[in-house]
Amino acid sequence: MRAWNDRVVEVAYLFNPAFGVTLIAEAVHHYNEKTKSALPFAATFLLLPIVLHENTRKSLPKTTLTALLPWVQDHRESLVGFSERVQQLREMTRESILFGLQSEILQISDNGSIAVGKKRKSVTVKRTPLFTDEANECVERSGFLGRWFATSGAPANIFSAWGIAP
Repeated sequence: MRAWNDRVVEVAYLFNPAFGVTLIAEAVHHYNEKTKSALPFAATFLLLPIVLHENTRKSLPKTTLTALLPWVQDHRESLVGFSERVQQLREMTRESILFGLQSEILQISDNGSIAVGKKRKSVTVKRTPLFTDEANECVERSGFLGRWFATSGAPANIFSAWGIAP
């Protein structure tokens, strides 16, 4: 991880671990509500590349009734450059997870999956008054991804649908 002083200011603001863990925790929370289990660790690395990419985020379905594989087949443009985005955001995802673990927003379950920690708080307007509409949309879509992944089968199926391997 790069020291904060060595980061471009814009990158540090946009890709900070506090925002990253907010998005990851939202997905984990909604995944857990649907499945009563923790989110598989590898799946966390898909969240930020989907949610932070505006075109992909805006093209996501409105409901989990839309199955993942048919949606991906109908939205192949979302796959263009996706593996590169996963690689580019891998460090941010790791840093966000570490920040979440240290601050007890996230925790590792017994089987190595990611669970919500005891200090996670839900994202509300009162707690996040400075969030822009876009930031709020990212949070909402992260929750959706948690629910969608919960209905999409094994992590291998999710990775396969997005055209990558864990």
